[in-house]
Amino acid sequence: MVHELKFRAWDTNDKCWWTNFIVTKNGEPASVHEENGERTGYYFAPLDGLIVEQFTGLKDKNGAEIYENDIVKMRGVCSDVYGTITFSRGEFWVNSQTPNEFYTCEGPRFTWEEVEVIGNIHENKEEAKL
Repeated sequence: MVHELKFRAWDTNDKCWWTNFIVTKNGEPASVHEENGERTGYYFAPLDGLIVEQFTGLKDKNGAEIYENDIVKMRGVCSDVYGTITFSRGEFWVNSQTPNEFYTCEGPRFTWEEVEVIGNIHENKEEAKL
């Protein structure tokens, strides 16, 4: 599956999201300078305190983009299943709140169209504990 490479970053210092940045070839975020909606330059000094998260290329049942560290709810057979989006072994997974239970996007237990983003681990710590 080919999808747009997009990133967001959580600023642990200011407790806010950054979306206007790039990731350098060294994996460090750098801010983008814009004037009148046009990119005019880049500031390549590392932006300390940012947690960079990648877009999965998928959207939930409501059309919301799904990123790493999002908390999602899936319709399970007997009850709803909650988990956090992680990236491991070359693909995105839902790390269930049930110990040692993971779901891949290709698994038979659910489809991504059934997933709903209900928050993220930074702003919704209580939901992360479900």
